[in-house]
Amino acid sequence: MIASIKQLIFLGGPLAVAFVSQMAISFTDAALVARLGPEALAAVTLALGLFSLVSVMGLGIITAVSPLAAESFRCNNKIKLQQWFSDGNWLSLIIGVLSVVVFLSTKRILLLMGQDEYIADLAQKYNSGAAAGVIFFYIYVNIRGFMSAVGDSKPLTWIMLAAIPANFILSFLLIFGFGTFGGLGVYGAGLGSTTVRLFIIVVAFFLLLQGRRFRFLKLSIRMAKIDWARISYLFRLGTPIGFRILVGEGFPSVIAFMIAAYGADAVVAHTIGIRIDALISVLVLGISTATTTVAAWYRVDADKVRLRQLRLGVAILTIGYVIIISGVVYFSYGFILSMVFNISDYSTASLSQKLLPLVLLSFAFGTLGTMYNGLLVGLLDTTLPTIVVIASYWGVGLVGGYIFSEYFNFGFTGYWYAMIAASLIVALFNYVRVGYLIENISASSPVKNREE
Repeated sequence: MIASIKQLIFLGGPLAVAFVSQMAISFTDAALVARLGPEALAAVTLALGLFSLVSVMGLGIITAVSPLAAESFRCNNKIKLQQWFSDGNWLSLIIGVLSVVVFLSTKRILLLMGQDEYIADLAQKYNSGAAAGVIFFYIYVNIRGFMSAVGDSKPLTWIMLAAIPANFILSFLLIFGFGTFGGLGVYGAGLGSTTVRLFIIVVAFFLLLQGRRFRFLKLSIRMAKIDWARISYLFRLGTPIGFRILVGEGFPSVIAFMIAAYGADAVVAHTIGIRIDALISVLVLGISTATTTVAAWYRVDADKVRLRQLRLGVAILTIGYVIIISGVVYFSYGFILSMVFNISDYSTASLSQKLLPLVLLSFAFGTLGTMYNGLLVGLLDTTLPTIVVIASYWGVGLVGGYIFSEYFNFGFTGYWYAMIAASLIVALFNYVRVGYLIENISASSPVKNREE
């Protein structure tokens, strides 16, 4: 069990840094654009929202490649490992082109949603610059999953850490100009992020093809002929993952519309709670990705003992992380409200303080569910967990929240109680489901036999 925890930390640590760095790039864009005025910031916020909404779906689909690559790596089947890497790149291109079409229609989408034409036009300019970058982002997700699958994600740490200052410098110059160049405004911000994402995959490809760590894999930048049967399989396996992420990411935004009826202070408190939850949960995504890889390795070996140890190790690691992070947030919350969110209004601060215990409970159960979902992906179980997530959040979370708020007089916190209940249901289901799948793994290791 201790060995499983160490393995998750060793493999997941660099991936966690990569996730934080990816978030920092978007934060940098928003921070720089804020200097252009409130309209520009509002527009880029909407553009980033659409970018995130579309890209998480694609990210989920491409995530399906990782456990299959880990499977081939464990079986020492380099030919299939190379095929999965090539399939992942083809999948990235296909989904990327479809996503670009959506981003080039940003203005039209926002106008249909009733947004101001000037704001919609600025949002279109940002996404016009950022659109091609989504293809590079998907390829990066494939590379990230591949590095995790072969058990060496350390290079991502240095690549993504270097990308943060590179994005700041490049975006600053493209937004505000330098010398005789007058700058491109919000379009420059989008173009800067695209350029940095291209830089990331160029360096990552160089390491995969020429780096000493990965030379034994004998990868090639030339992609194999597209195999539509394999691509179709990846779509079937990955689409539920995409929907699960989409539901999890989009649900708090839907709740915000319901909470709006309780006043501006309630909306602000809710927004702060969601942002804090997202910030302290981002490291979990890296460990969850590592859990997928390790689970896939043990699945190939049909090693029930190690899978049981991994299941217990995930629980211990999650509990430890939740306790430490929750303690830090709880005792520094006044500082966070004033210095990070610039909240000085007493009523808003007081309401946020009252909401904090619910935010931390939501974070705790959500973290546990995310970690065990990574294990489920490694066991190639994606459809049923997604159905449970949708039913829990949109059934218990939304309907239950309305009942708690309207009929039991909980006010807007009723939606948080319901969201906590939904997160708990998902976490418990994932835990039980993992145990069931482990006990039903065949001792004959059919996967390994098939690969050989």
